[in-house]
Amino acid sequence: KSVCNDCGLCIERCQFGAWEFDEDDVVFNIDHCFGCGLCVSSCPAGAVSLVKR
Repeated sequence: KSVCNDCGLCIERCQFGAWEFDEDDVVFNIDHCFGCGLCVSSCPAGAVSLVKR
């Protein structure tokens, strides 16, 4: 979170709804994530990464 600048690109790019705004912060819902990686490649701050489950 300390690297995230709340730009919202992850929210725009995620077609599964895993990212959303909660008040002024971007939050992640792992139950909606399909691991496609679009959020990782679209994050200009490098704040998103994928971890194998």
